[in-house]
Amino acid sequence: MSSAPTTRRFEFVVPGFTIVGIDAVSENAARLELWDEFNDTIALDHSIGDLELQTADFWAHAARLDKLDGVELDDSLPVAEFHIADIMRVAAGYLGEGWTAIVGPWAASGALRSDDAPEFAYELTPVKSGLVLTHEPSGLRQALEGGDDLRALALGVAEIVREAAVNRRGTAA
Repeated sequence: MSSAPTTRRFEFVVPGFTIVGIDAVSENAARLELWDEFNDTIALDHSIGDLELQTADFWAHAARLDKLDGVELDDSLPVAEFHIADIMRVAAGYLGEGWTAIVGPWAASGALRSDDAPEFAYELTPVKSGLVLTHEPSGLRQALEGGDDLRALALGVAEIVREAAVNRRGTAA
């Protein structure tokens, strides 16, 4: 007879310094529930003095584990060799002069903009299955391949951007 897995209490700090507590059998299970339940914008009806709070954006993918079973963790940030913003910085370098990388909140997202064509604004964001590069004006939404290799991911972004620019303008970016 096997026993049921032990449930533990995982508390995450989500950007905006919101604390979210989830009971789960593992950190991975807690993160999946956090993503499913809280990765959204919620309406608020709250005031602090003269400040009126109307909405809050939850960036579940950027949450850091703060407490486990009520015990505060000293250094709970995940070990990462690079962040999404780093991918965009390297991609801007591959694209050459005139391209700028923009860092999103907690480096958990990033964007690319062209000095010559501001309408070429590309955003890289995490989704449950990996990373997606989007360009709202053209409707581009493409999954990014490259695993966990910074150069491969950045080169993939640069190639997608170049191809989209060629398709839109009929000339090289």
